[in-house]
Amino acid sequence: MADVERITAFKNIAPYLSSDDQAELARKLDIDLESLPYRLAGLTNEDEFCLILSYLESCNHIISFNEGISALTAAYQPDLLIQLKDGRNIFVEVKSKAAGPALKISKGNLNKKIKFAKSFGFPLYFAVRLTEIWGLYPSEVVADNSGKVHIAEHYDASVFSDFFGSTAFTFFAGLRFTRTYDLSNVSSETSEGNLPIAFEIHHGDNLVVRFTKGEPEFFMNFLVGLIFDSIAKEEVQISENIRTVSRTLDVNTVIPDYRFFTHQISGIGNEYGSRHDATSYLKLFLKKRKHLLDRDALLKAISYLEAKGLLVIPTKFL
Repeated sequence: MADVERITAFKNIAPYLSSDDQAELARKLDIDLESLPYRLAGLTNEDEFCLILSYLESCNHIISFNEGISALTAAYQPDLLIQLKDGRNIFVEVKSKAAGPALKISKGNLNKKIKFAKSFGFPLYFAVRLTEIWGLYPSEVVADNSGKVHIAEHYDASVFSDFFGSTAFTFFAGLRFTRTYDLSNVSSETSEGNLPIAFEIHHGDNLVVRFTKGEPEFFMNFLVGLIFDSIAKEEVQISENIRTVSRTLDVNTVIPDYRFFTHQISGIGNEYGSRHDATSYLKLFLKKRKHLLDRDALLKAISYLEAKGLLVIPTKFL
Protein backbone atom coordinates (compact mmCIF):
# COMPACT_ATOMS: atom_id res chain seq x y z
CA MET A 1 0.00 0.00 0.00
CA ALA A 2 1.38 3.40 -1.00
CA ASP A 3 2.10 5.95 1.73
CA VAL A 4 -0.71 8.27 0.66
CA GLU A 5 -3.14 5.33 0.60
CA ARG A 6 -2.27 4.40 4.18
CA ILE A 7 -2.79 7.98 5.35
CA THR A 8 -6.09 8.16 3.45
CA ALA A 9 -7.27 4.87 4.95
CA PHE A 10 -6.47 6.13 8.45
CA LYS A 11 -8.22 9.45 7.79
CA ASN A 12 -11.40 7.72 6.63
CA ILE A 13 -11.67 5.39 9.64
CA ALA A 14 -10.21 7.45 12.52
CA PRO A 15 -13.28 9.64 13.27
CA TYR A 16 -15.16 6.51 14.30
CA LEU A 17 -12.52 5.17 16.71
CA SER A 18 -11.38 5.98 20.23
CA SER A 19 -7.94 7.54 20.77
CA ASP A 20 -6.46 4.17 21.77
CA ASP A 21 -7.94 2.46 18.71
CA GLN A 22 -6.62 5.23 16.48
CA ALA A 23 -3.10 4.66 17.83
CA GLU A 24 -3.44 0.93 17.23
CA LEU A 25 -4.68 1.52 13.68
CA ALA A 26 -1.71 3.80 12.98
CA ARG A 27 0.63 1.08 14.25
CA LYS A 28 -0.96 -1.57 12.03
CA LEU A 29 -0.74 0.71 9.00
CA ASP A 30 2.90 1.51 9.85
CA ILE A 31 2.25 5.25 10.00
CA ASP A 32 4.68 7.58 11.77
CA LEU A 33 2.66 9.05 14.65
CA GLU A 34 4.83 12.17 14.91
CA SER A 35 4.20 13.25 11.32
CA LEU A 36 0.59 12.01 11.29
CA PRO A 37 -1.11 15.27 12.45
CA TYR A 38 0.65 17.22 9.69
CA ARG A 39 -0.22 14.65 7.02
CA LEU A 40 -3.83 14.41 8.14
CA ALA A 41 -4.23 18.20 8.24
CA GLY A 42 -3.36 18.43 4.56
CA LEU A 43 -5.99 15.88 3.55
CA THR A 44 -8.64 17.32 5.89
CA ASN A 45 -8.06 20.83 4.52
CA GLU A 46 -8.55 19.50 1.00
CA ASP A 47 -11.94 18.17 2.11
CA GLU A 48 -12.70 21.54 3.74
CA PHE A 49 -11.93 23.37 0.51
CA CYS A 50 -14.29 21.12 -1.46
CA LEU A 51 -17.02 21.56 1.16
CA ILE A 52 -16.67 25.34 0.90
CA LEU A 53 -17.16 25.17 -2.87
CA SER A 54 -20.29 23.10 -2.27
CA TYR A 55 -21.49 25.57 0.38
CA LEU A 56 -20.95 28.51 -1.98
CA GLU A 57 -22.56 26.58 -4.88
CA SER A 58 -19.77 27.93 -7.06
CA CYS A 59 -18.94 24.98 -9.33
CA ASN A 60 -20.57 22.63 -11.82
CA HIS A 61 -18.13 19.80 -11.08
CA ILE A 62 -15.34 18.93 -8.63
CA ILE A 63 -13.13 16.00 -9.68
CA SER A 64 -10.55 14.52 -7.31
CA PHE A 65 -7.66 12.35 -8.51
CA ASN A 66 -6.38 9.01 -7.21
CA GLU A 67 -2.68 9.49 -6.45
CA GLY A 68 -2.11 5.76 -6.16
CA ILE A 69 -3.15 5.11 -9.75
CA SER A 70 -1.37 8.23 -11.02
CA ALA A 71 1.90 6.85 -9.66
CA LEU A 72 1.86 4.26 -12.47
CA THR A 73 2.95 7.00 -14.89
CA ALA A 74 4.73 9.18 -12.32
CA ALA A 75 2.16 11.91 -12.93
CA TYR A 76 2.36 15.15 -10.96
CA GLN A 77 -1.32 15.96 -11.28
CA PRO A 78 -2.86 18.64 -9.04
CA ASP A 79 -5.42 17.65 -6.40
CA LEU A 80 -8.56 18.73 -8.22
CA LEU A 81 -10.08 19.54 -11.59
CA ILE A 82 -12.90 22.06 -11.18
CA GLN A 83 -15.45 23.31 -13.66
CA LEU A 84 -16.71 26.75 -12.66
CA LYS A 85 -20.27 27.94 -13.16
CA ASP A 86 -19.26 29.78 -16.35
CA GLY A 87 -17.87 26.56 -17.86
CA ARG A 88 -14.17 27.26 -17.35
CA ASN A 89 -12.04 24.31 -16.28
CA ILE A 90 -9.17 24.85 -13.85
CA PHE A 91 -6.70 22.63 -12.04
CA VAL A 92 -6.36 23.33 -8.32
CA GLU A 93 -3.56 22.26 -5.99
CA VAL A 94 -4.51 22.58 -2.30
CA LYS A 95 -1.90 23.73 0.21
CA SER A 96 -2.18 24.70 3.85
CA LYS A 97 -0.19 25.66 6.91
CA ALA A 98 -1.43 25.44 10.48
CA ALA A 99 0.18 28.68 11.68
CA GLY A 100 1.80 31.74 10.18
CA PRO A 101 0.87 34.13 7.36
CA ALA A 102 2.92 32.44 4.62
CA LEU A 103 3.99 29.11 3.14
CA LYS A 104 6.57 27.98 0.59
CA ILE A 105 6.10 25.47 -2.22
CA SER A 106 9.24 23.72 -3.42
CA LYS A 107 10.45 24.80 -6.84
CA GLY A 108 10.70 21.26 -8.17
CA ASN A 109 7.16 20.32 -7.17
CA LEU A 110 5.80 23.65 -8.42
CA ASN A 111 7.39 23.29 -11.86
CA LYS A 112 6.16 19.71 -12.28
CA LYS A 113 2.59 20.70 -11.39
CA ILE A 114 2.71 23.61 -13.86
CA LYS A 115 4.09 21.35 -16.62
CA PHE A 116 1.35 18.79 -16.03
CA ALA A 117 -1.41 21.42 -16.19
CA LYS A 118 -0.02 22.89 -19.41
CA SER A 119 -0.06 19.45 -21.04
CA PHE A 120 -3.84 19.38 -20.61
CA GLY A 121 -4.38 23.03 -21.51
CA PHE A 122 -6.04 24.04 -18.24
CA PRO A 123 -4.75 26.86 -16.03
CA LEU A 124 -3.37 25.89 -12.62
CA TYR A 125 -4.28 27.63 -9.36
CA PHE A 126 -3.12 27.10 -5.80
CA ALA A 127 -5.81 27.09 -3.11
CA VAL A 128 -3.91 28.13 0.02
CA ARG A 129 -5.24 28.00 3.58
CA LEU A 130 -3.43 30.28 6.03
CA THR A 131 -4.77 31.21 9.50
CA GLU A 132 -8.10 29.54 8.59
CA ILE A 133 -8.50 31.84 5.57
CA TRP A 134 -8.49 30.63 1.96
CA GLY A 135 -6.99 32.33 -1.07
CA LEU A 136 -6.76 31.18 -4.70
CA TYR A 137 -3.58 32.16 -6.53
CA PRO A 138 -2.63 31.71 -10.22
CA SER A 139 0.41 29.47 -10.65
CA GLU A 140 2.18 32.34 -12.45
CA VAL A 141 1.98 34.46 -9.29
CA VAL A 142 3.33 31.61 -7.16
CA ALA A 143 6.16 30.93 -9.62
CA ASP A 144 7.10 34.63 -9.88
CA ASN A 145 7.47 34.69 -6.07
CA SER A 146 9.71 31.59 -5.97
CA GLY A 147 6.91 29.41 -4.59
CA LYS A 148 6.07 31.73 -1.70
CA VAL A 149 2.50 32.74 -0.85
CA HIS A 150 1.94 35.41 1.81
CA ILE A 151 -1.61 36.30 2.83
CA ALA A 152 -0.84 40.03 3.16
CA GLU A 153 1.84 40.53 0.50
CA HIS A 154 -0.21 38.71 -2.16
CA TYR A 155 -3.65 39.89 -1.02
CA ASP A 156 -4.56 41.43 -4.39
CA ALA A 157 -3.36 38.37 -6.33
CA SER A 158 -6.03 36.06 -4.93
CA VAL A 159 -9.05 35.35 -7.14
CA PHE A 160 -10.96 33.28 -4.57
CA SER A 161 -13.93 35.65 -4.23
CA ASP A 162 -13.98 36.39 -7.98
CA PHE A 163 -14.09 32.72 -8.98
CA PHE A 164 -16.27 31.33 -6.19
CA GLY A 165 -18.57 34.23 -5.32
CA SER A 166 -17.53 34.45 -1.68
CA THR A 167 -18.41 37.55 0.34
CA ALA A 168 -16.93 38.75 3.63
CA PHE A 169 -18.65 40.85 6.28
CA THR A 170 -17.14 43.61 8.40
CA PHE A 171 -18.27 43.81 12.04
CA PHE A 172 -17.25 46.99 13.81
CA ALA A 173 -15.39 47.54 17.06
CA GLY A 174 -17.58 48.07 20.11
CA LEU A 175 -19.94 45.15 19.54
CA ARG A 176 -20.49 43.11 22.69
CA PHE A 177 -21.67 39.52 22.46
CA THR A 178 -23.14 37.83 25.53
CA ARG A 179 -24.08 34.20 26.10
CA THR A 180 -26.07 32.91 29.05
CA TYR A 181 -25.75 29.33 30.30
CA ASP A 182 -27.85 27.28 32.71
CA LEU A 183 -25.51 25.47 35.14
CA SER A 184 -28.20 23.59 37.01
CA ASN A 185 -27.74 20.43 34.94
CA VAL A 186 -23.93 20.34 34.68
CA SER A 187 -21.47 18.94 37.17
CA SER A 188 -19.08 21.87 37.46
CA GLU A 189 -19.65 25.56 38.03
CA THR A 190 -17.13 26.31 35.30
CA SER A 191 -18.86 24.11 32.73
CA GLU A 192 -20.98 25.92 30.19
CA GLY A 193 -22.97 22.96 28.97
CA ASN A 194 -23.59 22.25 25.30
CA LEU A 195 -25.63 25.27 24.25
CA PRO A 196 -26.45 28.69 25.69
CA ILE A 197 -30.01 29.36 26.76
CA ALA A 198 -29.85 32.93 25.48
CA PHE A 199 -27.59 35.32 23.62
CA GLU A 200 -27.49 39.08 23.20
CA ILE A 201 -25.72 41.57 20.96
CA HIS A 202 -25.06 45.09 22.26
CA HIS A 203 -23.49 48.05 20.52
CA GLY A 204 -22.10 50.18 23.30
CA ASP A 205 -24.90 50.45 25.86
CA ASN A 206 -27.63 49.71 23.32
CA LEU A 207 -29.20 46.26 23.07
CA VAL A 208 -29.46 45.24 19.41
CA VAL A 209 -31.05 41.80 19.75
CA ARG A 210 -31.77 39.20 22.41
CA PHE A 211 -32.91 35.64 21.75
CA THR A 212 -33.68 32.75 24.03
CA LYS A 213 -33.48 29.04 23.30
CA GLY A 214 -36.56 27.84 21.45
CA GLU A 215 -37.21 31.03 19.52
CA PRO A 216 -37.13 30.66 15.70
CA GLU A 217 -34.28 33.16 15.38
CA PHE A 218 -32.09 31.24 17.81
CA PHE A 219 -30.40 29.59 14.82
CA MET A 220 -28.37 32.81 14.62
CA ASN A 221 -26.33 31.45 17.50
CA PHE A 222 -23.98 30.08 14.81
CA LEU A 223 -23.25 33.64 13.66
CA VAL A 224 -22.63 34.88 17.19
CA GLY A 225 -20.59 31.76 17.95
CA LEU A 226 -17.86 32.41 15.40
CA ILE A 227 -17.38 36.05 16.40
CA PHE A 228 -17.64 35.16 20.08
CA ASP A 229 -14.99 32.44 19.83
CA SER A 230 -12.60 34.72 17.94
CA ILE A 231 -12.37 37.14 20.92
CA ALA A 232 -9.93 36.06 23.61
CA LYS A 233 -10.79 38.44 26.45
CA GLU A 234 -14.03 37.81 28.31
CA GLU A 235 -16.03 38.91 31.32
CA VAL A 236 -17.79 36.26 33.39
CA GLN A 237 -20.58 36.66 35.92
CA ILE A 238 -22.18 33.85 37.93
CA SER A 239 -25.44 34.23 39.83
CA GLU A 240 -26.97 31.10 41.38
CA ASN A 241 -27.16 28.63 38.46
CA ILE A 242 -26.74 31.19 35.69
CA ARG A 243 -23.38 31.89 34.04
CA THR A 244 -23.07 34.94 31.76
CA VAL A 245 -20.08 35.33 29.45
CA SER A 246 -19.47 38.58 27.53
CA ARG A 247 -16.85 39.38 24.90
CA THR A 248 -16.35 42.68 23.09
CA LEU A 249 -14.80 43.38 19.68
CA ASP A 250 -11.86 45.74 20.15
CA VAL A 251 -11.12 46.17 16.44
CA ASN A 252 -13.09 46.08 13.19
CA THR A 253 -13.26 42.42 12.14
CA VAL A 254 -13.67 41.00 8.62
CA ILE A 255 -15.07 37.47 8.37
CA PRO A 256 -15.56 35.55 5.07
CA ASP A 257 -18.97 33.91 4.67
CA TYR A 258 -17.55 30.37 4.54
CA ARG A 259 -15.94 30.76 7.99
CA PHE A 260 -19.40 30.72 9.60
CA PHE A 261 -19.91 27.35 7.89
CA THR A 262 -16.55 25.75 8.69
CA HIS A 263 -16.63 26.98 12.29
CA GLN A 264 -20.02 25.36 12.80
CA ILE A 265 -18.77 21.97 11.56
CA SER A 266 -16.34 21.66 14.48
CA GLY A 267 -19.20 22.20 16.91
CA ILE A 268 -21.29 19.30 15.62
CA GLY A 269 -20.98 16.02 17.50
CA ASN A 270 -21.07 12.72 15.65
CA GLU A 271 -22.68 9.45 16.72
CA TYR A 272 -19.39 8.21 18.22
CA GLY A 273 -19.07 10.99 20.78
CA SER A 274 -16.40 13.07 19.03
CA ARG A 275 -16.61 16.29 17.01
CA HIS A 276 -16.84 16.42 13.26
CA ASP A 277 -13.98 17.66 11.13
CA ALA A 278 -14.21 18.41 7.42
CA THR A 279 -13.58 14.78 6.48
CA SER A 280 -16.26 13.21 8.68
CA TYR A 281 -18.74 16.01 7.90
CA LEU A 282 -18.16 15.43 4.18
CA LYS A 283 -19.28 11.81 4.62
CA LEU A 284 -22.36 13.02 6.49
CA PHE A 285 -23.18 15.51 3.74
CA LEU A 286 -22.81 12.90 0.99
CA LYS A 287 -25.48 10.83 2.74
CA LYS A 288 -28.00 13.65 3.25
CA ARG A 289 -27.07 15.99 0.38
CA LYS A 290 -28.07 18.96 2.52
CA HIS A 291 -25.83 21.20 4.61
CA LEU A 292 -26.81 21.60 8.25
CA LEU A 293 -26.15 25.31 7.81
CA ASP A 294 -26.65 26.74 4.34
CA ARG A 295 -25.59 30.09 2.97
CA ASP A 296 -29.17 31.37 2.75
CA ALA A 297 -29.45 31.01 6.53
CA LEU A 298 -26.34 33.15 6.97
CA LEU A 299 -27.60 35.88 4.63
CA LYS A 300 -30.97 35.81 6.38
CA ALA A 301 -29.25 36.29 9.75
CA ILE A 302 -27.17 39.20 8.44
CA SER A 303 -30.26 40.87 6.96
CA TYR A 304 -32.15 40.46 10.23
CA LEU A 305 -29.37 42.14 12.22
CA GLU A 306 -29.20 44.98 9.70
CA ALA A 307 -32.96 45.49 10.07
CA LYS A 308 -32.40 45.77 13.83
CA GLY A 309 -29.95 48.61 13.22
CA LEU A 310 -26.64 46.73 13.33
CA LEU A 311 -24.14 48.01 10.78
CA VAL A 312 -22.62 45.10 8.85
CA ILE A 313 -20.68 45.91 5.67
CA PRO A 314 -20.29 43.32 2.85
CA THR A 315 -16.64 43.31 1.83
CA LYS A 316 -14.60 41.71 -0.93
CA PHE A 317 -11.92 39.59 0.71
CA LEU A 318 -9.18 37.67 -1.11
